[in-house]
Amino acid sequence: MRHNDGKTPETFPTLFGVDEIQVPTETTPQEEEYPFVTVKQTYPRIAAAIELMWGSKELEVYLDRLILDDRGGRAGFPPQVMEALLKLHKQHTLRFKFARTADIWSQDPLRRPGDWREQKSKKD
Repeated sequence: MRHNDGKTPETFPTLFGVDEIQVPTETTPQEEEYPFVTVKQTYPRIAAAIELMWGSKELEVYLDRLILDDRGGRAGFPPQVMEALLKLHKQHTLRFKFARTADIWSQDPLRRPGDWREQKSKKD
C-alpha cells in the first residue's frame, strides 16, 4: 500500500455503509455442487437406486447403463441431469476404485448369452 507521507497509510472512503449492504439471510448451495440433489429432484427412483448401491461395484454398472444408450432410440436425460450423473459416476469411481475389466459390458448382469458382444469377442 502506498503511503501519502511515508509514515501513515492512505485511507479510502467507505463505499457502502452497513445499512446499505443487503446480504441474503439464507444462502442456498449451488446445485452443481450437489449432483445427487439434481438427480433426486427430477428422477427420485434413480436417486433411490444410487443411494442404495452407493459404495458397490453394481452402482458403476448401473450408472454406465444410464449414461450409455445401448438400446438405441432413447430420448436421454436433460443436460443438467446427465451432467449430474456423470459427476456422481466420477465421484464414485475415484472414491471406491473398483477394478475394471477392459470391456465394461462383460460384467453386465442383463447380458444375454449369445448376444453380439460375445460373438464379436469370439471373432477377435
